[in-house]
Amino acid sequence: MNGDAATEPNTSNTDTLGKDAASPRIPGDTGLVLQFMDSLLARQARDPAFFASLPSSPCLHLEKDTPSGGKFWSCTIQEHGIDLHWGKRNTQGQQLALAITRCNRGSPIREARSRVFGKLKEGYRLTSSYGPLP
Repeated sequence: MNGDAATEPNTSNTDTLGKDAASPRIPGDTGLVLQFMDSLLARQARDPAFFASLPSSPCLHLEKDTPSGGKFWSCTIQEHGIDLHWGKRNTQGQQLALAITRCNRGSPIREARSRVFGKLKEGYRLTSSYGPLP
């Protein structure tokens, strides 16, 4: 997904991916990230208000090496939507707040999961995260 597609809701169905996060078919970062996102979905299913109990919003930061110096992409999951931040390394980049009404099935977690999975498929790698890890 490029910067132009950042405003479009991701409607791909990746809900079945990552159900077996320990599977050797899922490479390193992808398996960990999908396990993390699945754990958030499970917590939200048990307690729809669990975001209020978190000391800080879950966040994933990804990077990709390129001939021109590399790119970054991050996603912060909020109760009301997701905040995206992307650009070339060592720049301010661009930011976008995506409201819950524009998220995949009205779920910021599902929207973030789909977008993160797409970035991992493009060759980005996880560089840092914050949140209730599984």
